[in-house]
Amino acid sequence: MSGKIILLIIVFLIVLIFVELFYYYRFSDNIYVQGNRNENKIAITFDDGPANETLKIIEILKNEGVPATFFVLGKNIKKNPEIFKKLIKSGNEIGSHSYNHLKLNLKNKKKIGEEISSTDNLLEEFNVSTNLFRPPYGYLSFFLNSELRKSGKKVILFDVKSKDYKNKGTKHIIENVLKNVRNGSIISFHDYAEEIGEVKYTSEALKILIPELKKNYEIVTVSELIGFK
Repeated sequence: MSGKIILLIIVFLIVLIFVELFYYYRFSDNIYVQGNRNENKIAITFDDGPANETLKIIEILKNEGVPATFFVLGKNIKKNPEIFKKLIKSGNEIGSHSYNHLKLNLKNKKKIGEEISSTDNLLEEFNVSTNLFRPPYGYLSFFLNSELRKSGKKVILFDVKSKDYKNKGTKHIIENVLKNVRNGSIISFHDYAEEIGEVKYTSEALKILIPELKKNYEIVTVSELIGFK
């Protein structure tokens, strides 16, 4: 195969990816990256738990009097059921993050269905029902979103990454958030990072960040930010 043909194939794939992304964010009515930019409300979210860090975080949230939305993994609920019960009791909002944290944008219909339903079924065992879903890594595809729509899921992405999963310290997290947050932002944190394990600095960063954010924004759940309730 000549170099020119290979180049054309690469260009075609790049264009295809951009077309898909344009479709998601402009025309799909179940995908949310942010809230209303005209209201000084923001949402704090956490991925990959429940885990030990979850307990520290819900205590900080309680002390600060603010809610958050936790996107939980089925396998970590299985691993830490008592922590999950405490998360439920805390009154914070809960969404699904799949069961195994796979790259669902690369999986077939059967596997996607298993990941969605197995997590939903497990949540029901704890009397939790949610239509909020965050795909692992924030990766979507046309096919994946089609399956999520069939399942009645509202896909919650984010416009601000704390990058706490890099474990580079509290300053790194705080700077990433304060530099990028604005009205309507959905901020992504982790109470566990599936790729590396325990996050080391998230709770300490939150002790500084939340009071700072409260000076300019009302911190609400994703559902309140988007207007689901």
